[in-house]
Amino acid sequence: MQDIKQFAEQIHNSYKLKFTYRYSDRTFNGEKDSTAAHSWNMMIMADYFLNYLEEVSPWKYKLDKLKIYEYIMYHDLVEAEVWDIDRAPSGNEMRKTKDELEAEWAILLSQKLPNFLGKKFLTTFHDYEKRESLESKFVKTIDVLEWHLQCFFDKHMYEQWTQDFFNKVSVRKEFDDFIELKEVILSVENHYAQNWFFK
Repeated sequence: MQDIKQFAEQIHNSYKLKFTYRYSDRTFNGEKDSTAAHSWNMMIMADYFLNYLEEVSPWKYKLDKLKIYEYIMYHDLVEAEVWDIDRAPSGNEMRKTKDELEAEWAILLSQKLPNFLGKKFLTTFHDYEKRESLESKFVKTIDVLEWHLQCFFDKHMYEQWTQDFFNKVSVRKEFDDFIELKEVILSVENHYAQNWFFK
């Protein structure tokens, strides 16, 4: 075990996630949502949808649960350094450089974490961003679903959205690997369309 003071200082870099707010110009029911809360809710939803897939399509998917949970744990950790950018149309220009920015800061963050965690974070982060494994694609679908289901009753969160924009950013290619989850996001879209969420 390394020096406990040094370890405490390093691990505090991950604590920043509790105070990293998502979509800072918008709120859910008057309260800001932290990246840490988003990641935790993704864990709950991943557990639900893993069981859901097993129930509706037994033996179709052979997913590594530990890998999935690790992707969720680390996928947004870099936001402790660079914060988040809104998915709404107003954030479009900033999002064009988001991947580049996060890749740069991921390296810097990895150097601030305890050695083992820093290496694991960087490997997991890059592996997730490549979106080659079925597990990484599953986690991306959960990432999309978590936000939309959290906003399911908050029409004001979609004031700038058109139905075409929803399709462009939400019905992503990762859903093609999980037709059962694609049905879920299309049901969300149908709910929004029927309830006049889109402008």
